[in-house]
Amino acid sequence: MIVEILNNLKEEDKIGEKYQDKINDIISNITDEKEIPAVKITVYEQNKKTIRTAIEITSLAKITVENTDENNELKTKIQISCISTEITEEYNIEITKKTDENQENVEAVLSVTNGDDTYQAGISNTLKNSDSEIQIKTIFEYKKDILTAALNLNNNIILGDSFEKKQTLANDNYVLNDAPAESRQKVITQLKQVVPEKMTTRMGLLMEAIGLKQNNVTETEKPESEMTQVDINKFNAKFEFFTGDEVTPENVKTLIGIAKENLGSYEINIVEDSQNSGNTTTTDPEKIKYSIKLKIEKGKTNEDGTNQILAKISDKKKYKVSIFYKEQNNMIDYITIDEAAK
Repeated sequence: MIVEILNNLKEEDKIGEKYQDKINDIISNITDEKEIPAVKITVYEQNKKTIRTAIEITSLAKITVENTDENNELKTKIQISCISTEITEEYNIEITKKTDENQENVEAVLSVTNGDDTYQAGISNTLKNSDSEIQIKTIFEYKKDILTAALNLNNNIILGDSFEKKQTLANDNYVLNDAPAESRQKVITQLKQVVPEKMTTRMGLLMEAIGLKQNNVTETEKPESEMTQVDINKFNAKFEFFTGDEVTPENVKTLIGIAKENLGSYEINIVEDSQNSGNTTTTDPEKIKYSIKLKIEKGKTNEDGTNQILAKISDKKKYKVSIFYKEQNNMIDYITIDEAAK
């Protein structure tokens, strides 16, 4: 259609005389056959996995992608060759990821050849972890002819005291209640060391807002026999925050307030030592040491017992709070409250 219109325009006297050469050029460009390069794609598979893909564009370029996965090492190689009449440009990209038990290494290298000009740039990152620290090492490197430039970045993250036992995770979740008692206590103690004192007030406000205060319990009660592990972990979490070797009296009183709605029985015993030989009539009650045991039973309320326990908590002392669990379902069995060692 376009060629027909242009031919008709040529026959017009004025237009044909003025634009005849340009019209001829346009017609020539439209009607000339254009060469469309052929494309060949070849895919290689092994054990139902694609290990190599080759793309060839006649007279223009060749692209090859290779994948390997063996010995915990995943590797991808990409090669791009651009062909011209003067020079050949070649790009090689190699990406490697290797994972061992406690170490992961990721490396990416780009190599470029442009005629006689060649250079290489790469980045590698190594992450190594142990019970006590995480080591991260990153290297940027550039090479051209005899020139080599590199930047090394090292970062060590100290986790704190080493754990005697290692908990291997099958997924991204760590159920604290499923850990051994000693490991669980170490984790809780470590967390408490980084929680500011001001957290006490904020925790009280939060507990009141979500219904954990004794005067605002709104959650649907389930008998222990019907509780799932998630329900048990949630129930235990109400008390576990307040355990430790030096718990403030404010936190102890908050714990007792929570236990009030789940208190089956309790024991208050006087601890005899060199300073306290069972003399309960002393004029200084601060010298009397008490050992308190709370038997936790879900849904049972004991307000009188709670008041007697609160009366034994001194605002001038700190306390060691420990939790003991039932073997059959890991639910809290009882809590002990003792005066902290000085």
